[in-house]
Amino acid sequence: MHYENFNGLRISLDMPFSGKNIPPSLNPLVQKDKTYRILSNKYAEKKAKYDNATPQYKETEEYARLGRIVKRLRATLAQMETNMAR
Repeated sequence: MHYENFNGLRISLDMPFSGKNIPPSLNPLVQKDKTYRILSNKYAEKKAKYDNATPQYKETEEYARLGRIVKRLRATLAQMETNMAR
């Protein structure tokens, strides 16, 4: 059984680790990809909220906080992409 990760690489779900097969739930590559997809979806959600904010909302402290969250999520995703490409 194979799994395709975020950049199109195929990963075997029963890849051996130290000579032993491990279940997909414990496979570090699958876990990283799952985390990446979760964060990517969260980033898209927050970014849409940030981009489509009303002028009144843009004047609030919550909007500034949302901007920091969006920036931090984007940086995290970029770092994950770099790490997973190795």
